Amino acid sequence: MRITVPELSIVLLIGPSGSEKSTFAARHFRPSEVLSLQSVRRMISVDSQEDGATEDAWSAPLELAARRLSRGHLTVIDAAELVEAERRAPLLELCAELHYIPMALVFALPEPTCQIRNGAHEDVLVSPARVSEQHRLMTAGEPGLRREGFRHVHRFSMPAETEAATIHRLPLWRNRREDRDHLIWWSGARAVDGAARAVGAAMV
Repeated sequence: MRITVPELSIVLLIGPSGSEKSTFAARHFRPSEVLSLQSVRRMISVDSQEDGATEDAWSAPLELAARRLSRGHLTVIDAAELVEAERRAPLLELCAELHYIPMALVFALPEPTCQIRNGAHEDVLVSPARVSEQHRLMTAGEPGLRREGFRHVHRFSMPAETEAATIHRLPLWRNRREDRDHLIWWSGARAVDGAARAVGAAMV
């Protein structure tokens, strides 16, 4: 699967714990582009799964996303809580306000696969009941993602699909034009240099 990501976009990784969202993010995006809720929870709590840690941490990715988008930076949100529509809503509102393109990558891997991979995590272990609930919320909410406002929705149903996926970054037209103008200038400079060399050789 080839996924085109416009330069001015926000990418939400939607899936339960154990669906390999973080692995995908690390493979395809720069660390500075990814806002991970789990990382913030680790910063504010010894036990990142303790009651209240998510609520305390949630405002940080929202604030950082707003600041990144205002500066014109591609932003990726990695959070299992994005299976909940109310968590997605403020990010969609931010996109509308700043004229960004909202994208959803749905990691709809089978629940048993998510449970196994979640159980293999050494640092963070989400309860099996919570993984089941996250999977249920993701499945229920997926059909309505476009109605929520997502411009592009891509779905992974098996681990092999996430591993085979490629990301194609689409720059702004202005930036593409600047690249083209630079290429034209560079080609022209080389042509002039080549002509000068030819004239010099003929005069010898």
